[in-house]
Amino acid sequence: MAVQSAHVYDKSFVAAQDLSSSQFYILSSSADDVVAICVASSAGGSGRAWGVLQNNPTSGNAANVRRLGMSKVVASSSGTIAVGAFVGCSTGGLAVSATTGFWVIGIAASATTGGSGQIVEVVMSPQLYAAGATG
Repeated sequence: MAVQSAHVYDKSFVAAQDLSSSQFYILSSSADDVVAICVASSAGGSGRAWGVLQNNPTSGNAANVRRLGMSKVVASSSGTIAVGAFVGCSTGGLAVSATTGFWVIGIAASATTGGSGQIVEVVMSPQLYAAGATG
């Protein structure tokens, strides 16, 4: 069941790469006001999840990024995500259940079963760090 909220915060950034087939993927900031596909949000480092892409821009065009509120996110096929789990990004900007050491993009409001291309609804609360919690 899809759930959308009227209380959101979206911000426009410049797409650092072609994102035309990456709607609802997790992004990270690659430079000032520039975003790219999140490489991974683990190890507390380089892949700090920044938000979720809401449109499909090509390189150099405006990327509409959801920072707060409810968002659909494409999930990784490498595991399941339970309702209430912390959500982080895996390689390629896909959602995974965040474990210790992940930067968290939000909390799952729906579940996935691990199938390719599944959509998870996420209550966005970016920049949380799951230092010892697993959601």
